[in-house]
Amino acid sequence: MITLYDYETSMPGKTISPWVMKVRLALNYKGLPHKTVWFGPFDMEEHAKPLGLPANQTEIADDGTVGRYTVPVLHDSSTGEAISDSTRIIEYLDEAYPDTPRIIHPETKTLAVAYEHTRFTEICKTAVKNVVLHIYATITPRVGSFMSSRVMSPEDELKYREMVKKNAGVDHTELVANKEVVEGMWEKAEEGLTLLDGYFRMAKLKFGPESEGVKGGFLEGSKPGLADFSLGGFLIWMKRGLGETDEQWKRIESWNDGRWAKYLDAMKPYSEIDE
Repeated sequence: MITLYDYETSMPGKTISPWVMKVRLALNYKGLPHKTVWFGPFDMEEHAKPLGLPANQTEIADDGTVGRYTVPVLHDSSTGEAISDSTRIIEYLDEAYPDTPRIIHPETKTLAVAYEHTRFTEICKTAVKNVVLHIYATITPRVGSFMSSRVMSPEDELKYREMVKKNAGVDHTELVANKEVVEGMWEKAEEGLTLLDGYFRMAKLKFGPESEGVKGGFLEGSKPGLADFSLGGFLIWMKRGLGETDEQWKRIESWNDGRWAKYLDAMKPYSEIDE
């Protein structure tokens, strides 16, 4: 049985990490049965060590050492493997379950990572960074309302606020109070997603709207790939973090002729959570 480790919340969809959502999308796309172990936001190491689950070697801990316990972590009891880091997990699933749809093709692994990084991280970093900052600022004041009281103690809530401040580079109260800054962030976010939208439009112009690999509407063609699960994970997180009826989410849905609402519709079959 495949087990995915995730933070427990009471927010819609339960999961709070876009990187865990990236792996969930991949598991569902492959049709692989799995279960979730839920735990508190600062209890990863406590759960990981007894099971022999590794620290994420692509992360740097606060003391500067390599390796930090983060989600997602996946444990496969059929092989005994335990893996952290979302991209490495997806690579493992491709290799361990070759009869399922492949996400990262063997001959293009370096290209896949480069593509994900440049097309998603670099090109979209303005959009993602600014939307993420706003969601941090929006979510943090009501963190107690979506984090289960059993999971989020007052001490953990303080840790969470400090973590948000470290990641966002600004205290959420300062950010929320400055409406002009917030509006500027959303304008930059739209610029970032509009840049990405331009690549979709360019592909249609070059190859035709009905060309194989274009009409599917995914970044990697007619079928979703690594970059799609990264982008999809973040868009789902944004929607759940802001709230489906939130005016800012409605704003995102309206951008680029509704492309991102349609994009999530295409991801919907893979976004279910197996408890």
